[in-house]
Parts: sequence; structure tokens; C-alpha cells
Amino acid sequence: MPELATKATQLFAELETLRSKQKIDAFTSKRLEHEAKKLLSVDAFSGYQILGALSSFSGKIAEMRENYNKALQLALTPAQKSIVLHNHSIVLKDAGYLTEAVELSSQSYDLEAAELKLSNFVETCYRAGLFHRAIQYMSRVVLPKEIDFSQTIPLIVSFMDKHGVQDEELQKMIEIAVSVLHEHRFFDFRSIYIGLVSDGDFTWFQYVISVDCSVEEMVAMDCELATRLAEAELPKNLLSNFLVTYKFAEDDDETY
Repeated sequence: MPELATKATQLFAELETLRSKQKIDAFTSKRLEHEAKKLLSVDAFSGYQILGALSSFSGKIAEMRENYNKALQLALTPAQKSIVLHNHSIVLKDAGYLTEAVELSSQSYDLEAAELKLSNFVETCYRAGLFHRAIQYMSRVVLPKEIDFSQTIPLIVSFMDKHGVQDEELQKMIEIAVSVLHEHRFFDFRSIYIGLVSDGDFTWFQYVISVDCSVEEMVAMDCELATRLAEAELPKNLLSNFLVTYKFAEDDDETY
């Protein structure tokens, strides 16, 4: 029925608009949840995916996973399965579950080699610290302007090679920083700065996660991060040249 397809398309478009906003409007989120639940009776495949995204916005991670798993069970074709995995990987990426997001994004592209899905895979690898993996696929896709890493990724890969840092080592460092935030119930990782910084004499890699929190929470999380990084016994060449840290969200001026 055309009207059902139109309704699902409308709700997915509104979700994408919500993702682009700094703050998620609670009223709009509730309205979309109500409409998605109504959609379940006629288009459960789309309805569960929309509910999964809305659950991620409110930090209900178990509920998010449950909704996407239900949608996956309703997928009748490889193309439909690919859609669910793609959409799930996006919300996992936004919620900070980067390693899992990379895996689902890869599975989605394997099932249906669409440019949109390859673009998401490259971006997810980028955010996860898997820069060597990202550069292998980057030449195969035209990235949207807002996530065009064609200049940044080669520079970071060269910097990593110069200091003998592997993707898995940087990925572990990032995962430690993310785990601290997850334990403090922070699940919004849409705003991240990634790049090389130089003061003239020294250049280093920065991965900065914007966090909406109080000063007291920031101090506590900074201390926990420093402790976790020390306990992880990461390579000195990584700790000396690569910095993963947090900043207050209101200080945002740039992402990626």
C-alpha cells in the first residue's frame, strides 16, 4: 500500500533530521515513538527500526538492540537484511558502540554493495580508529561533503606509520575512552573531533569527544580515563603521540 510506504519514509526522514540536531526534542521523539508503534500493525519491519533508533536517542541500549533484532527477523531478502544492519550500525555508531558498528556495517555492505553503505562503513572505521582499514575502501566511494575524509585519512595513516601504531592499538585506546562515558550513562557520540594538531615543534593526533555534563562529572571522567589508560599498558609510542580526551559540548566548534 503506497500510503504505508509514504508514512515509513516520512518517519525515517524525521529520524535523520533528529540525528543532525545537537539536542533531541523529547516531544518530537515521543510523537515519533507513538507513530512508529501504530506502524507496527501494518509495517513492523520499518516500525521496529524506527523504534530502535528512538531507543538509542534516549540511551535505552538494550531496547534498541531488541527492536533491531526483531526487524532483522522480519527481513525476507538479503537486501532487507542489509537495510536493517545498515540502520543498526548507524545508531550504534552514534551511541559509541564503534567496533560493533563496524562489523554490522561491513555485513550490510557484503549483502548489498551500495555506495551509501560503503560510505557508512568508511565513516564508522574512521570513528573507530581503524584508519588503515578506512583508506583501503575510501577510493571506492564518493563521500558526502560533510564526511569527506580524503585529505585527513592519508595524513593520519602516515602519522600512524611514522610512529609504528597499529589500527587495533588506537582502536583500543578509543574504546577505553568510550567505555568510561558509557559507564556514566553517556550515549551521544555524534560530535567528535578527529585530526592532527601541531604547535610548531610537535605534532600529535587528537580524538576529542564532546560531552554534555557538569564540571564535576568531567573531572571525574578525566581521572577515570587517565587511570584506565595507565592500567591498559598501551605502547609508549601510542601514548606519547596520540591523545583521546573529552571536552564540554557547549565548546563545540568542529566535528570530525
